[in-house]
Order: sequence, then C-alpha cells, then structure tokens
Amino acid sequence: MKTKVIIIRGPSGVGKSSVSRLLVDKIGQKIKRLAYLPVDVSIHPFMKNYSNLPRKERGDIMQENIELIFDNFLKRKFTIIVEGGFHRKHNNETAMGRLMKIAKKHKMGVTVIELHAPLEILYKRVEKRKKENAYAWNNPKETEERYHRFMKSRHKEAIVIETENKSPEKIVHEILNRIK
Repeated sequence: MKTKVIIIRGPSGVGKSSVSRLLVDKIGQKIKRLAYLPVDVSIHPFMKNYSNLPRKERGDIMQENIELIFDNFLKRKFTIIVEGGFHRKHNNETAMGRLMKIAKKHKMGVTVIELHAPLEILYKRVEKRKKENAYAWNNPKETEERYHRFMKSRHKEAIVIETENKSPEKIVHEILNRIK
C-alpha cells in the first residue's frame, strides 16, 4: 500500500468509527507502524469539564492536539488512519486541509474516503446508538446540521462509499479494494 494517510470522513451516524476500527484491524495485520486517530473523541480523556468550554475553544484544542499527534506519527514514518467529520474550520482553513498540509510536508500520500448515507438513515442510526448506550450522543437537530456542513465540505478527490444497507465488513472490503 503506497498511501500513508487514510482519512475516513462523513457525517454523524454514517459508520466512521466502526469502519475505521475494522480497517485498522485489517491493515494492522500487514503494517506494523500503524496509528489510529479518532479525531472527534481525541481530547475527551484529557480534560475535565470539557463540555463547559465554548464550542470554538473545544474545537481549537481538539484540532491543535490532533495536528501535533499526527505530525509526530508521520515524523516516525507511521501509516495513519484518521477518522472524523472534518467539517470544521480552524484559523480559516478546513481541519482536513490542515492535516493534508502536514502530510505533504512529510511527503506522505493521502487518500480521503467519504462515507455517505441518506439523512433519514443517519437519524435512525444515532437513535439506535442512544438506545444501546445511554451516554451516546444523540441530537437529531445537530445530526442534520452536521450532515449539511459535511455535504458543503465534500472533498473533490475523495473515494465515495455509500454505507446504506452495507455491513462495516463489506465497506472495509470495498475500501481495501479501492486503495490498493
């Protein structure tokens, strides 16, 4: 595999985490220097009262920390799977664009995978997630807002994979076939 950075992105409920973890398991069998960075949850273990901070500050902290970790792994020649929505902006640049600049600095190839599903499916998935885990995030209004922000920030060179009616295993198989 020539790609050193795989960015898995999509709206809430599309299956990013499930697909990314399976992809890490599959690729990890062949690549020993592999890092997995789930962007949206990267900062929570490190901060107390995180939710009390203003949304912009939370986003800034999360983005800056991910960039430091991302850069550190690339310096050490790791293959990285990064997973998140990537619809935010940070200092007038897209979060994903900032990561792509870091990868370019290290002369690493980047493949962007966009997972898609209709909004109605995403509503059902986040509702199911809430039923399975009382602490899971579930906000229909925010699901819709994130969906629309994602759709406005689509990457023109991304590999697009529809997730409706597909298992995470089938999606991973499709990704592996398309990034060879």
